[in-house]
Amino acid sequence: MADQQKKEKVFKDDDGNVITKEEFLKLKKAKADAVKARKAQEAAERAEKLRLEQEAKKAKEEEEFNNEVDFVTEMYGDLPLNQSQSRENIKFTKLLEIDDSMVNQTIRVRGRLQNKRVVSGKKIFVILRQQNSTAQCVVSYYNPNDESAKSDNKIPASLHMIRYIQNIPTESLIDIIGYVVKPANKVKSCTVSDYELQIKGAYTVSKTTKAKLPYTFESATRPDEKFVKDEPEDKRRGGQKEQAVRVTLDTCLNNRVFDLRTITNHAIFKVQAGVCKIFRNFLDSKGFTEIHTPKLIGAASDVAVIL
Repeated sequence: MADQQKKEKVFKDDDGNVITKEEFLKLKKAKADAVKARKAQEAAERAEKLRLEQEAKKAKEEEEFNNEVDFVTEMYGDLPLNQSQSRENIKFTKLLEIDDSMVNQTIRVRGRLQNKRVVSGKKIFVILRQQNSTAQCVVSYYNPNDESAKSDNKIPASLHMIRYIQNIPTESLIDIIGYVVKPANKVKSCTVSDYELQIKGAYTVSKTTKAKLPYTFESATRPDEKFVKDEPEDKRRGGQKEQAVRVTLDTCLNNRVFDLRTITNHAIFKVQAGVCKIFRNFLDSKGFTEIHTPKLIGAASDVAVIL
């Protein structure tokens, strides 16, 4: 026959019975909904299990903290306001000066607490910043009087000391007394990548007054390329792409004091200072004299021409 009859598609259920197309679509949707509901229930059970484990872990850490007798009370705390009343001969080391000659030695550094990463109630990582330089510091619980205590290092550190460091606000000015070591792997997140400081003492010089900063230091220093290319999927977020925070120019200008601390602005200032130095050296070699004209006027100015 010239005209072949088209075969109609037959729909069957799970038992092999012939059903209509509408019934088949309803059955398919019901199966999809059942799978979705099962996955949601499994995710909720995993989240509940994780929550209970975290609560139990937190309760155990809190119990250990409350029962501990602090044995390093002099190695941490808030420093009193000096007000130039005394001159203490304390030797500070710059992060850029750390080299192989300082390995296995104790140094004291002063900088801003850029970031913290709490591993547990017994271990915490700290990123210390000095201008453009950053270094990683770590403190782990170790009680020399407790034979069962395990630690990556043998530097005494109590739970009270670790809790104190954990509660220091970000961008606070702190002093770190640290033991210089060479880590097994380079610290790629810091400019001082070949060395690490194991914290023996931590003191807060000036604490940040704001409970929450307008934006993080990492967000302010993130290059524009990070927003252009696709971010890799984060398995911890269920396969969703990690959302990067873009700090606008208005936000930076409204928080200029914090914005001036970024590595980008520090680099700009260094370039400006270098250009001015070249001009100054050239003019000095030609016998010019640098003068500073007054910039203050007797009344408020409305237009820039007056200046």
